[in-house]
Amino acid sequence: MLAGLLKVAATDPKLKGMTANVGAGRLHLTGIDQVRPWAVGVLAHHAPVLLVTATGREAEDLTAELRAMLGEKVVWFPSWETLPHERLSPGVDTIGQRARVLDLIAGGSVSVVVTAARGFCQPLLETAEGREPIRLREGEEHDFAGLTEQLVFRAYNNVDMVARRGEFATRGGILDVFPTTADHPVRVEFWGDEVTEIRQFSVADQRTDPDIEVGSVEIYPARELPITGDIAQRAGELALKHPGNATLVELLTKISDRIPADGMEALIPALVDTRMVTLPELMPAGTHLVLVGPEKIRTRIADLAATDAEFLAAGWEAAAMGASGPVAAEGLDLAASAYRSYESLQVTAQKSGLPWWTFSPPGMFEADEAEVLPLDFEPGPTPRGDAAQIAEMMSLLLAHTTAGGRAAFIAPAQGAIKRMVERFAEAGIPAKAATPGWEPSPGEVTLYQALSHGGVVFPKVRKHRDAEALPLVVITETDLTGNRVGDIAGAKRRPARKRNRVDPLALKTGDFVVHETHGIGRFLKMAERTIHAGDETSRREYIVLEYAPAKRGQPADQLWVPMDSLELLSKYSGGESPTLSKMGGSDWKNTKKKARAAVREIAGELVELYAKRQSAPGHP
Repeated sequence: MLAGLLKVAATDPKLKGMTANVGAGRLHLTGIDQVRPWAVGVLAHHAPVLLVTATGREAEDLTAELRAMLGEKVVWFPSWETLPHERLSPGVDTIGQRARVLDLIAGGSVSVVVTAARGFCQPLLETAEGREPIRLREGEEHDFAGLTEQLVFRAYNNVDMVARRGEFATRGGILDVFPTTADHPVRVEFWGDEVTEIRQFSVADQRTDPDIEVGSVEIYPARELPITGDIAQRAGELALKHPGNATLVELLTKISDRIPADGMEALIPALVDTRMVTLPELMPAGTHLVLVGPEKIRTRIADLAATDAEFLAAGWEAAAMGASGPVAAEGLDLAASAYRSYESLQVTAQKSGLPWWTFSPPGMFEADEAEVLPLDFEPGPTPRGDAAQIAEMMSLLLAHTTAGGRAAFIAPAQGAIKRMVERFAEAGIPAKAATPGWEPSPGEVTLYQALSHGGVVFPKVRKHRDAEALPLVVITETDLTGNRVGDIAGAKRRPARKRNRVDPLALKTGDFVVHETHGIGRFLKMAERTIHAGDETSRREYIVLEYAPAKRGQPADQLWVPMDSLELLSKYSGGESPTLSKMGGSDWKNTKKKARAAVREIAGELVELYAKRQSAPGHP
């Protein structure tokens, strides 16, 4: 959406001076936080960029801002949530996203990769069988049996009903699968070996959505290390060599049986001969490493290494006291997976011929020979909700646009854009909502629906037709209101912890429970079912709810909710005995629609009330 705005900003002499240094081995940039995404966006038009931040939140925020400028060519490389030697595995969504980014890097289809310090310093396999995705497209042919084998190899669980990422189920010629990188599962229908239809479906009721056409799907692995025959064999041999470490033997035995197990990633260096490398070594030639806040990144990497060492030491102490020990054992070399130091990463970049650039706030410099290039831009107006300062900002914008200058306002919501168009019109300022790629026009404020956390003034951009070269003023909704806006791009938002969460052990027969999709039901019982998945048999627990019958005179409907889907349920908190909802009916949707309308009405009344209070004169 901001491609046109970025194009105009790139004509500023200071940013042009930065691009004149493309290819320089060392460069230290200084400037305010607000200019960072613009500088990286301009640089990305000249060379691939690996952008590193100290924290994951910074990485996600910059990904969102850069994606608004460069689109899908910006990707976020997430870090493991676990330590390298911990007996826990990263989440399947993290593993899938990492595999996807590595696949895109190998294909040369990304301009900017953003990662945090942990993802920057943690080694990974240079290559791995099964890291590439399974690609399915309507009209193509795939061996159905071979496809299920490939899913198992990529550590997908064969279940009775798909409910979470990394699971698949088969029924006749139908394959349900929840890719590790997807927000929703898909149903793939086969006619023989031909894929005839791919549709998205709902986890809650397992129904496909006829309004959403998928057409194709990419299925990335659920484990960092798919278990090959060679890996299984080596795991069995190592189990025999270390009989004294029960924890290690248990883990290795599962791997030798080709059963993915929590913590198996900790043994990667011992199970494969493939070289362990860091992310910069997998980037294409000419990639510029840009480290935002280098001192913070250096400190973060040192802290990570210290934490991992303390974790191992604590594990051995616990083992000495009789607890299960760490997976590390004497004679088992796992050093290749340890975090790399900041200094070693610098050496790696230098050996790989990758420019090492750093970016710090004004006045902060690197203590080395790097040339310093100040990007001394000023922030845009920041009234942050103050009425007097908002009025002053409007006056400045009116004078600026009257003189032929250009200005841009950025907000992530369409409603905010519409409201600001009206407010600018009331202030006599010409304003127009932009379409994707639109450049800001002289003499008016151009409004962009995108995410940006701070405005900046580009003092001298190129002339537009006959307009004088005046500053380009960029303002964001955060500057205007003082509130942080927008969601993190590339990240999956965790569901909020419900206030009325259901405790299965506290439920009594007849209690009313609210299902997110089906509405109000009555608790009947807890039950178990036997689930057959190939040669394996397992027991699964369910909460059984009763709903109103679809038609009068028929028995009540029942819904069996798996225990691992409790987040879909909440306690009924109404004051009176409710009417049971109908499964799949429209009554619950209409109820929620009315509730939302009532909330909006109350919110509007509160806003009006607070506005009157603000404008009312106080007591002398």
